[in-house]
Amino acid sequence: MPVFPKIPLPNVLDCDAHSLDEAYKFWRETLRFVGVSHEALSARFSNFGNLWAWLRKVSIQQDILPEQLSQFLLELERQSVEMRSTLGNINEIFASVYKVHLEGVSERDIAEIKGQVSTGLFDLESTMCNKKVKEAAEEFRKKQIKTQLFTLWREKTSTKNPLEWSKQYRTPILSCVPAHEYEKAKKAFETLNRNYGTDSEIKAALSWLQTTELFDMVASPEQHDLAFCRDLLGEYSLMLKDIDKVRTLLEEHLSVDTYNWRDDPTVKAKIKQFAEAEYTSGGSDMVLAKIDQMDDLFQLQQYLKQLAKESIKFGMEILAEGGDSHA
Repeated sequence: MPVFPKIPLPNVLDCDAHSLDEAYKFWRETLRFVGVSHEALSARFSNFGNLWAWLRKVSIQQDILPEQLSQFLLELERQSVEMRSTLGNINEIFASVYKVHLEGVSERDIAEIKGQVSTGLFDLESTMCNKKVKEAAEEFRKKQIKTQLFTLWREKTSTKNPLEWSKQYRTPILSCVPAHEYEKAKKAFETLNRNYGTDSEIKAALSWLQTTELFDMVASPEQHDLAFCRDLLGEYSLMLKDIDKVRTLLEEHLSVDTYNWRDDPTVKAKIKQFAEAEYTSGGSDMVLAKIDQMDDLFQLQQYLKQLAKESIKFGMEILAEGGDSHA
């Protein structure tokens, strides 16, 4: 059984312990949150000799040979003040050791990154620690950009995302996007609606939001109606004058999200059905009245020719008028 040197354990690493096992337990808990690889510390603070290697054995609960134990404890006691000072500046050491991965990150943010990855780093090899810190820093930057993206969207629209905006204003927001921005907008909206994305997707979405002309459009109810008429009602806007009524009918008859109304074929078909219902329940009277007012035969002929070009049904009716044209 090894004979332990009589070292005043309370002076070692600021540990108020009365037995070696109790001291080991305290040191393991302290080293657990150091956040820097023992290899990196050994290279940076070579004046501590083998202390880092011995402390790692304590940390991973690996036995220290009896013949080494006396040397370890005596050396730890001798350098305890300097060791406490070193570990007291561990945040600065963390920032220095991993500075290549922490470029452009504030001191406060570095502390947050360290808090996310520090557990157990002391036990690992330097390469693994570098990998973990790099990944944590990249995830932190991504989270920052993502926060900026969603904060900007909320500030500009007072909604959670484009899906919510479309539902709230009963207009597919893609209809409000300037034509030359459509592709960028669609990708940005997909990222916002998913609430996640790759680093490049989030950066691209944020960059677009910071320069787009969209927000002037979404702030104007008049522009919402104009966009709705142009993209959804089209030629039927002359028959469907009550835009809000059409919106309500679409909401009641379809399960399609408002965000997708612009490009969903079932929406176009339903709008056509609404227009035909309006036409056959009095709307055609307006057309007949206009025809009755026409006193220019040439103008009437032009209408008929245009209709014949566009409607095979009407063309067949003209050909059928008066019997077989081949007779």
